[in-house]
Amino acid sequence: MFRGTNHINVDSKYRVAIPARYRPLLYQESAGKLVANIDINRARCIAIYPTPVWEQIEERFQERLNNSGQAARIQRLLLSRATEVDMDTSGRILLPADLREHIKLDKKAVLLGLGRKLELWREDDWLKEQEAGMQEIEDSELVAQIVNDIGYI
Repeated sequence: MFRGTNHINVDSKYRVAIPARYRPLLYQESAGKLVANIDINRARCIAIYPTPVWEQIEERFQERLNNSGQAARIQRLLLSRATEVDMDTSGRILLPADLREHIKLDKKAVLLGLGRKLELWREDDWLKEQEAGMQEIEDSELVAQIVNDIGYI
């Protein structure tokens, strides 16, 4: 499981170093083979999955596909943007140009560990998202109830 917030730099070749604490799990789960994709729930981040986790998502998606036009559009959008990326011997991945452009990636980034996936954000966008999320939590009775129910508080 991936956890935590990691402020990282993007090098001049648009490679991102995966934090050392995540690498053993990634090599164990997927031999360093990952899938990067747009995150359909978040307009400005890249979701990064170990390949076996992504393959499970693809399978579940195919099982639920109901042949509607909307489902086909979602399939085209989501599955066609998925790109296989490999960690090199230094634990870096090269991000595809279309995904970099999608989030307007620059030199400062944040890599979030979110259970079975990682999310890569531009640092400025993550700071805005974090602030908006905190405000939403403070303003939401439902979120407060969920947090209380799971025993987080």
